[in-house]
Amino acid sequence: MMSLDWLTDTGLRVSALILLGGLLVRTVSRRPAALRHLAWTLALAAALLAPLLVRVMPLQLPLIPAPRGNVEPAEPLAGRVTDGGPTVNESPDPGQVPLTPSEPVATASSKSITLTGLAPLLWLSVAALLGLRLLGSFVALARISRRARPLETSDWHQQLARGCERLGLNVQPRLLMTERISIPCIAGWLRPVILLPPSARDWSPDRREVVLLHELAHLKRRDLVAHLFGQAACMIHWFNPLVWIAARRQRADAEQACDDLVIGSGARPSEYAGHLLEIVQSSPIGRAPVAVLPMAIRSEFEGRLLAILESKGVRHMPRLRAAMVGILFSVSAILPIAAASAPAASPRQMDETDEEYAPVQQSGDRESLELLAGALNDPVASVRAAAAQALGSMRDTLAVRALMEALRRDTDAEVRRNAAWALGQIEDGRAVPALSDALRSDADAEVRRAAAEALGSIEDPRAVPALVEALRRNEQPELRRAVIDALGSIEDKSVVPALIPALKDQDPEIRRAAADALGSIEDTRAVVDLMNAARDEDPEVRRAVIDALGSLEDRRAAPTIDRALSDQ
Repeated sequence: MMSLDWLTDTGLRVSALILLGGLLVRTVSRRPAALRHLAWTLALAAALLAPLLVRVMPLQLPLIPAPRGNVEPAEPLAGRVTDGGPTVNESPDPGQVPLTPSEPVATASSKSITLTGLAPLLWLSVAALLGLRLLGSFVALARISRRARPLETSDWHQQLARGCERLGLNVQPRLLMTERISIPCIAGWLRPVILLPPSARDWSPDRREVVLLHELAHLKRRDLVAHLFGQAACMIHWFNPLVWIAARRQRADAEQACDDLVIGSGARPSEYAGHLLEIVQSSPIGRAPVAVLPMAIRSEFEGRLLAILESKGVRHMPRLRAAMVGILFSVSAILPIAAASAPAASPRQMDETDEEYAPVQQSGDRESLELLAGALNDPVASVRAAAAQALGSMRDTLAVRALMEALRRDTDAEVRRNAAWALGQIEDGRAVPALSDALRSDADAEVRRAAAEALGSIEDPRAVPALVEALRRNEQPELRRAVIDALGSIEDKSVVPALIPALKDQDPEIRRAAADALGSIEDTRAVVDLMNAARDEDPEVRRAVIDALGSLEDRRAAPTIDRALSDQ
């Protein structure tokens, strides 16, 4: 029967199973992603079966002796009841005060009963909601498939047939195009379909080939069935964060395993990474039904890009021998864990658990940095741009030199723009000269704007001359706003004379940015000009001017601020 103790015991068993899966993943971390995916799938399947095994296992093997708090005391301290009536202990505890009939004795018990009754109800309610969510995703998928348009062009179907032949697939999925999804995905493990966004009409033959191979690889590996195991485990064990982590890692390793198959089929890693990157960047952010496997997820793309660039040689699906070894290893571990009685975990035990699991999620930062820095020299521009963006997300100062080199020498404007952005994320003063040079002389306005924004993030006064020079040039409004914002972030009072003329610019956004910057610098030389700008026709400019005057705290501005109280 469902109880709080049963939920706690099952949760601890499942945590042990997931940690065992994480340990198995670590032992094969240098092996193909297909083996890691198999390990996570076995762990999640075991977690799914754990509640059943708890019920049917006839033998309970205690992990540790039961704590004393669970042992019923032999006798009460204050007295005991015998056949002849109540008697007093011969050696009562002098500090023990016997309870009188008027004292409440059921408070703690009633709280325990309440918690014991509510916990299973809460578990059942959330599990039911997650079950409805999973069921609703199947309904939504069926509706999307019914309303989608079949893709019947011969070139698509010829490439689909060639892909099925290369992967040894006997079942050929349907090709459907729909506006309801923004990125290619595979769905339907009984009657598979490949869903494509409308943008697929403009794809090159090479891109169509790698996309179809990737989705067919999911079908070949039966990833949708494994994905369903993961979602069902999350539904049953929703309160256990380790299960959600395992399901996320399982999905990520499934994508990497399919990437390995595509690369093993002859695709060049850098070109394949470039195709994936362009598909992700051109797709609006949206949510796919839980029942499908989208080709890429933005939040997981950085690590996947790194794995693709690191790929060397042909990767294969796990052989039967490796799969059987993994299955036997997992089964041999499942049975004792399911039979073992789980003691209540102390906070210290949970800390140790988290520390053991952390290396599964975080490893190889230095190696990742070196690989991404090397990818800045890749012959494909889109790969170099993605590498620069990933280095910026890592925010490691070791990447500064490579990013500066890319900013100065790369021939592609997008790569230089991403390199400037990344240097702004790292915020290392060594990048100021390279960013200043890019602001002064780069041929692309977007690169110059990214350099200005990065200089504002670094907040180094050495950038002031280049920023002031850019402000005085007849640059595009977006770039001038970025320059003004950067000067406001640096807060160098020497730039006030250069900022004051911007209060009269034709663009209201530039006037507003100038007021904000002058308010940040807090130099009273700007008070009179700000007071004049308080009559600006644009309300947002007037608001920024009043804010700036408040920051300057100069009494001369009091009448202007007073008039602003009646501003419409």
